[in-house]
Amino acid sequence: MKTKKLLSVLMAVIMLFGCISVSASALEINFPDELGAGVAKFRGLSEISSVEIPVAAEYTELAADAVFTIYYSAEKEENILDVLGRKEVGTIGSGDAYLKNGVLHLNLKGLGLADEGYYYVTVGGGALKYEGYYNVTTTTEGVQYQFESLEIVDKLGVIFDFIAGIITNLISNGKTY
Repeated sequence: MKTKKLLSVLMAVIMLFGCISVSASALEINFPDELGAGVAKFRGLSEISSVEIPVAAEYTELAADAVFTIYYSAEKEENILDVLGRKEVGTIGSGDAYLKNGVLHLNLKGLGLADEGYYYVTVGGGALKYEGYYNVTTTTEGVQYQFESLEIVDKLGVIFDFIAGIITNLISNGKTY
């Protein structure tokens, strides 16, 4: 009896993944190749204050109801099962985000992200627009954030990069994040 239950659960999981893959392959192929045209860059000192996510140049507009979810993991995810170990640490909306010159800027100051580890940002489906089309839900590659454990020379470099990032964002975008 236990074997039958185990097999039925296994079959249900296989069917679920089969349905997901069929649905994914049925989507129109009018989307840009990749959401990310590069690696997301987190900025902050004692807390992460912002993140910049390069996106495909086709995306020119941010949806008014855009949702971005931030996840944390102490260890880098190596396989699909590691996704289960992620912890959701916060969600922000379009009021804390803007898209300019192929870079999605997110303000994370209000979330209090201070743990050293790996952070992932999920860009919700329909958050980015171009020519009447929307993006599908996408998660960035895990980016390691560390400050406390860095050596003094590396800390000075991070502080310089942080200040330079604030100044360049303020000059080019009118915002510090």
